[in-house]
Amino acid sequence: MSKIETIALADIHVPEDRLRAVKEDFASLYAATLARGRSLPPIQVRRTPNAKGGKFTLIAGLHRLRGHEIAGLVEIRADIVKADAVEARKIEIEENLFVNGLSALERIDAVADYRRIFEEEFGEIDPKGGRPKNSAKLAEFPKRNLLGVVEDSQEGHFYARVSERLGLSRRSSERLCAIAKSLQSTLHDAIVGTPIEDNQSAIERLSKLPVRDQVKYASVLADNGGDLNAADLALAPKPKQSDTDKLRSRLIDTWGRIKPKARLEFVREHRTEIEAALAKLDAEAAS
Repeated sequence: MSKIETIALADIHVPEDRLRAVKEDFASLYAATLARGRSLPPIQVRRTPNAKGGKFTLIAGLHRLRGHEIAGLVEIRADIVKADAVEARKIEIEENLFVNGLSALERIDAVADYRRIFEEEFGEIDPKGGRPKNSAKLAEFPKRNLLGVVEDSQEGHFYARVSERLGLSRRSSERLCAIAKSLQSTLHDAIVGTPIEDNQSAIERLSKLPVRDQVKYASVLADNGGDLNAADLALAPKPKQSDTDKLRSRLIDTWGRIKPKARLEFVREHRTEIEAALAKLDAEAAS
């Protein structure tokens, strides 16, 4: 059950741990729409009379809320939903996955957060299979996967719910969950706000790196503003030197460190060989 009302912006509490941070450019587009006299779909809130900062807590519609603030409005249409904090989080995730402008990293975070909530409610998912730990609560959900194969397991129920509620195929949600599981928090934070944030292929590639390499990338990306090409070049493995190249490098290094008198003695001792080598170079240049 829900009810749409017009409520004061001042009465709405916005949780600090929201899935998406507000993007001012995106919110400004909503403000421009409002300035032209057009309306926006209502936001979703739940009644929380004891919450700090308002009679309602925002569930979904942060950018619409911010758009009203930018437009100088003091009220907003809201769909007041009966939901607890967990259900409100689910609604937020479900709505966000259908919102235009959601970055690849935000989609990864959303599916990972949805899985976390699911596991808190129904038990941890065992990728090797196994019956649900809380079968009674899962009875309401489908027991078949997208191919129609019976899959009465915890994992099967989770992906059936993802398909039903989030509109993602099993393959897509498995991929997003795998990225979220492997991506180190330091690298995740270094990606936020950079061009990489909306490049799922790049994020997936980085998530497959060993933890040590992910930490290195996080440091380089934080310093260069998220330039992945530059980070790749900086962290590319050095080409392996042949034994001949190693000896040549050592010879050049040694030659640069010895004193002039020692150099002269070396040339005197190897004069015949050096003159023969120089003559051969001259002959090759003349031919």
